[in-house]
Amino acid sequence: MSRKPRDFTFSAPLVSADDPHANTIAAAIVAIEAQCGEQEGWNRPSRLFTLRLLPGDRVETALYPEAIWNPGGVNPADALSGLSSSLPPVPDLLLPADAAQAPVCAVGFMFEGWMRDTTVPLPPAVERLRQTGMRV
Repeated sequence: MSRKPRDFTFSAPLVSADDPHANTIAAAIVAIEAQCGEQEGWNRPSRLFTLRLLPGDRVETALYPEAIWNPGGVNPADALSGLSSSLPPVPDLLLPADAAQAPVCAVGFMFEGWMRDTTVPLPPAVERLRQTGMRV
């Protein structure tokens, strides 16, 4: 699987006093959003990434190009839903594990979204698409 490694700098916010790994993971995700989203600007392809904890509160991040996980170019949320439905089901009980020993400790997804005032009706052409079941 092709992936594009990136280096990010971050400082850990205190998310959990009991789990320092949670703090490191949260800080890495915030840094990725800030550096890939806010600094590079939006109107960019969706990004799927994985995190792996390294010694010394370091995190290895791999960004996966959208062409790999969304080859059909559909709505990114639909692409991930389709991808996840092809995977085996998650067991009902997952035993706690040490995130520092995992090859992947977190998966993230960043995309640009839009919101609209739901009290304002959609234009007729868009409403017809919505009624056919298309995501609009």
